[in-house]
Amino acid sequence: MHRRTLLGHAAAVAALAAHPFARAQADYPNQPIRWVVPYPAGGGTDVLARTVAEALRVPLGQQIVVDNRPGASTNIGAQLVATAKADGYTLMSADNALLAYNEHLFSKLPFSPEKDFTYVGGLSRFPLALVVHPGFEARTFQEFIAYAHRPATARRTTWRWRCSRTAPRPSSPTSPTAAPRPRCRT
Repeated sequence: MHRRTLLGHAAAVAALAAHPFARAQADYPNQPIRWVVPYPAGGGTDVLARTVAEALRVPLGQQIVVDNRPGASTNIGAQLVATAKADGYTLMSADNALLAYNEHLFSKLPFSPEKDFTYVGGLSRFPLALVVHPGFEARTFQEFIAYAHRPATARRTTWRWRCSRTAPRPSSPTSPTAAPRPRCRT
């Protein structure tokens, strides 16, 4: 995401927070706000939360503390927010893993994505890419889909055949005279 777009989103969120409608209580916020990020520090979600939190600090007149709670495919952070007091002082960055995927990946969740969270607004879009090893035969998405539709035995055979064309593995990888094993390439 470009810096200008990010700052534009931060300004929009700040304007919403400063809007009189958002100030139903005259003294809100009168304590620091906790923004839970269910991912480790340093990732895209964390950087976005910290940038927006800093932009909101001045218009709200209150510190926003970003609290990273990674683990269990975002369920640890989500449970913390789902069980927090409903006072507006605990926010969370939620994504499709938390809101859509986890209920199908886990037999039981400690929260309900539909009942325990309220959508307030979107912050950004993160582009995702499908990548493969350079030695893999699929070069486009269509080729990858065609590869995936092949029988499993055909897929493994093709991969082994390509890798077996390289030089044999040295008997001792720590031997100073052994040549390094070449990479499997097409």
